[in-house]
Amino acid sequence: MYDLMQVKALIGDEFLDLVGDPATVPYGILNVLDRYIPSFESRIHFIDLDRSTMQAWQKPELEMSNEVLERSSMKLISTHPIFQYYQENHVFGPIRLSDLVDIEEFAKTAIYQKYYQEKGVSDQLSARLEGPYGNLIVIDLTRIDGLFTDEEVQTLAMVRKTIDHVVRQARFGIRHEATLTALSGRKWNGVVVDDVGMVRSTYMGKIEGAEVGKPLPSEVLGVFLDWVSNPKPRPLVCLGLEGAVRITEISNGENLLMYRPPSDAKHAFLRELGLTQRQADTAMALHRGGTNYQIARQLGISESTVKKHLERVYAILHVDNRAAAVGSISDLDTTRAP
Repeated sequence: MYDLMQVKALIGDEFLDLVGDPATVPYGILNVLDRYIPSFESRIHFIDLDRSTMQAWQKPELEMSNEVLERSSMKLISTHPIFQYYQENHVFGPIRLSDLVDIEEFAKTAIYQKYYQEKGVSDQLSARLEGPYGNLIVIDLTRIDGLFTDEEVQTLAMVRKTIDHVVRQARFGIRHEATLTALSGRKWNGVVVDDVGMVRSTYMGKIEGAEVGKPLPSEVLGVFLDWVSNPKPRPLVCLGLEGAVRITEISNGENLLMYRPPSDAKHAFLRELGLTQRQADTAMALHRGGTNYQIARQLGISESTVKKHLERVYAILHVDNRAAAVGSISDLDTTRAP
C-alpha cells in the first residue's frame, strides 16, 4: 500500500521533469505510470475523428503506430464500450472496461476477438486527455491477469490533470493545439512565429533555416506576411522550402507553421485541398504516369475505384482529363489556399 498524495506529488515532479522535446513526453508518461499502475500493455491513442486516423505510442514495444483507418475499422472501434463512453459523455476521468461491461460477454464481441483475444486481456483502464475538437486522446492500460483496483483508478484520476498539464506545456509552452499536432504523428515539423515572422520556438524536428529569435526563411516569409496581414487569416497551404507549409493562427500574435518534407509535399497539399488519403495516393500515382490498371495494382483497389477517385481528383483540381490533372499537380501554385 502507498500514500496516494505522496504518489501524486512524486508523479507530478517526474512528469514536469519530462517537459522538453514533445517526442519524449508520451513514452515518459507511460514509463512513470507503469511504476504505479503495472499493466501488460500501455498506450496513448490519438484518434482524429474527422479524418479517421489513429496514432498510438505504446509500451512495451516503445514505438509509434500511425494508420488511416478504413471505414469498417473505424466502425468497429466505435463499438468499444470505452470509446462510446467518452463519446457520449463529456467526461475525462478514468473508467475501467469491467465497470462498463461483463468481461466474459465482451469476449464474445468482434472488437475483442480482433484486438484482445490473442493477448487474453482481462481488463482495461483508460483516461481521456483534453484536446482540440474532433480528436479523442485516451491513455489505455491493459491487464491480462485480474482487474484494475479502485486504488489504481484513483491514482490515475489524481494524475490525469498533471498529464494534461505536461502535454500542454511540452516544448517552450507551445499552445495546446500546436503541441497535440506535434504529438499526433502527422509527420509535420513545425515552428511558432509571431505576427512579423520571427521564430519563437520549434518542435518535432527543425525546419531548415528556421532559428529561434530570427525571421522565417525568405522562401516562406513573404507568403506568411501576406497571409497574416489579412484581417481574418484562414489556414493556408503553400509550397516553400522545397516542401509543403501549412500556416495557422493559434492565438493573437502567435502563429503555427507546419512543414512536410519534399517527398510528401504534393501529397500533403492534395490532402489539404480536400482529397482523402486514398484519393491523394491515386492522384500521385497518376502523376507518376500510372495507368488505371497499374494504379489499381499498386494501391490494391479495383479499377472502378480508381476511376471514382480520379473523378474526385479532377473536381478538386478543376480539370477534366488526365493530362490536365498531371499538369496541375506538377504546377501546384505556391500560394494557393484550399
